[in-house]
Amino acid sequence: MDTHATSTTRAGRGAARLRRVRHDLAGACAVLAALVAAAAPCTAATALREAELAVRAREFSRAATILVPLAAGGDADAQYALAGLYRSGNGVTKDLAAALDWATRAADQGHPRAMYLLGTMYERGLGTDADRDAARGWYEKAAAAGHSGAGRALRALASAPAAAAAERPAMARRPAVPPHVALRAAARRGDVDGVRKLLAARVAVDRGDDLGRTVLMDAAERGHEAVLAALLRAGASADRRDRYGDTALHLAAHNDGVAAIRALLDGGADVDARDAHGNTALHISALRGNGPLAAVLLVAGADPNVRNDVGMTARDLAVRNSSDRVDALVARHGGERTEFGEPAAQPTITDADLDTPRAEGSGAYAGWTTLMVAAWRGQDELVRRLLARSADVTQRDPDGHTALTRAAWRGHAAVVGMLLDAGSDIGAASGDGLTALHLAAAQGHGEAVQILLSRGAAADLRTGAGDTALILAARGGHAEAVTILVHAAADVNARNDAGRGALMEAAGGGAERIVRTLLAAGAVADARDELGRDAAWIAAANGEARTLSVLAETAASGRSRDDHGHTPLHQAARGGHLEAATICVDAGADVDAASADGNTPLMLAVHHGHADVARLLTARGANPDARNAAGDTALIMAARGGDAALADLLLQAGADPALRNKHRLTALRVAREAGHDEVGAVLEKHSPASLLGLFR
Repeated sequence: MDTHATSTTRAGRGAARLRRVRHDLAGACAVLAALVAAAAPCTAATALREAELAVRAREFSRAATILVPLAAGGDADAQYALAGLYRSGNGVTKDLAAALDWATRAADQGHPRAMYLLGTMYERGLGTDADRDAARGWYEKAAAAGHSGAGRALRALASAPAAAAAERPAMARRPAVPPHVALRAAARRGDVDGVRKLLAARVAVDRGDDLGRTVLMDAAERGHEAVLAALLRAGASADRRDRYGDTALHLAAHNDGVAAIRALLDGGADVDARDAHGNTALHISALRGNGPLAAVLLVAGADPNVRNDVGMTARDLAVRNSSDRVDALVARHGGERTEFGEPAAQPTITDADLDTPRAEGSGAYAGWTTLMVAAWRGQDELVRRLLARSADVTQRDPDGHTALTRAAWRGHAAVVGMLLDAGSDIGAASGDGLTALHLAAAQGHGEAVQILLSRGAAADLRTGAGDTALILAARGGHAEAVTILVHAAADVNARNDAGRGALMEAAGGGAERIVRTLLAAGAVADARDELGRDAAWIAAANGEARTLSVLAETAASGRSRDDHGHTPLHQAARGGHLEAATICVDAGADVDAASADGNTPLMLAVHHGHADVARLLTARGANPDARNAAGDTALIMAARGGDAALADLLLQAGADPALRNKHRLTALRVAREAGHDEVGAVLEKHSPASLLGLFR
């Protein structure tokens, strides 16, 4: 899923799904057509297709939920796809080491694309130190397995300068990432410091991707309000449209992003902008039953009587989707119904309709009973009538879901209560191991979570990947659900199969309120995952300064090391997260801590070109002459990377230009042989005459 070829071949299917979702807003019935597999057994192949569609629809968290149990069970395709999510940070906390691990598991089973991915990661130093020999080995395996691009990668690797290969240090500098790509990546992960830095360098802010999506749209879809504010201040167009007619406001509304909506409206977004089917953000809020979102839009002046292309108002959609609260709210602001908004007559239900799954030709709901469809849509009255006719609450759809798990997933609390009253099994799990409580918690449906717990749902029941409801709620940043679960005595220190707990998930996602709630409830701050990383390490790696600041208040947090000897300060320096690095240093982090390969935080900051972090570290006493396992100093790294400003900064901090690495090379010689004349000129001013003579 991470490769360009895969994304290209699947683009058509993803586009078709997006069109179906938008058509539903215009009155069609298939609201979630691409999320439900056709009538087929719940096999790994079916689950993988569902995950694929979720990725193309940018529902990455859903894709991760599907992939994790499959990957843990040994499915190579799922392991490769999960590696792609961890590499990109979509749907999970970005974790290059985890990406490397899952890719290795898939490659060990003979997966060609995983082999190729490992080649690129070792070549570029992603999640590990750069290693050309390892990269070559994986490219050769991928080529032998039939990967079409592996041969080209091998030729490119072989054509690299021989001297550079002979002198390869423990860390080779990564190929430069195009600025517009770096800006999009920073926006997607919510790295506001990184976004500001790139904007200061005047990176084009309105460049679209292959779907016409701008960086602002990506940030809106993910709910990163601070990033949105920074982009809008830099002149990003709030009302640009993608290929499907959506603006950033539409995308934020589709993802219930109330804070993102506020940021966009503050930045001048058109509150009544229409998508390709004439729907405004208020229409979307009505479809989703999101009262808080509708309230924000109405206060901002949304026209409550705009009609979409089939003539429906927001109230019409609210009525059609049983969103009584939104209907009443829009009515208070002068909204009207049309003939579409009159409560539909309840269909006549025969005995045969009660428990007979829909036929294969029934499209999105093939294999679902009438009760399942009504529960999914939140149609309270229809559910009540079906239950009064003794509809079977135990039946499952092709994905293993019951009516209860479907209702909980959508947060229809009243329906959840009715189904439990009718004898639904509260612990029944879907085909991917998720119970009603897991699904409600993962989506942040606090009221449904409360009902399920009050009716006896096991708070600490685990999914196939070992996640508890609390871990899922924390991962999604759902503070209300987390608070409810904590009050229900959920285990705040439970960890999943990867060793990740709720505190780690919240820290990595920047959920400050959740972090405070978990710590107050007794969460262990220095608990580590299977790769040795604690919550502070993860927060620092993601540049989440707010959660890192909270964690820094704990005595144990911030001084841990992962399995490679990297501290939180190493990770902040690697990512160029100045605020996070400052928090680490102020909390007493060792500025000269060396990782297993001898790299200090200063070296990582220099290696990745983060001058502001390097300036902080040298000002706080970092040793500019420390050496790593290859004998490189930070100055030699700056010379290799061609960064004259960093070289000058290090020299001003007292770096010794005469020091040599294990290949007997000084910084000046490294710069000269790499053709970095500007760096060479800076170094010449500080180098002894005996060294300068080598180049005359």
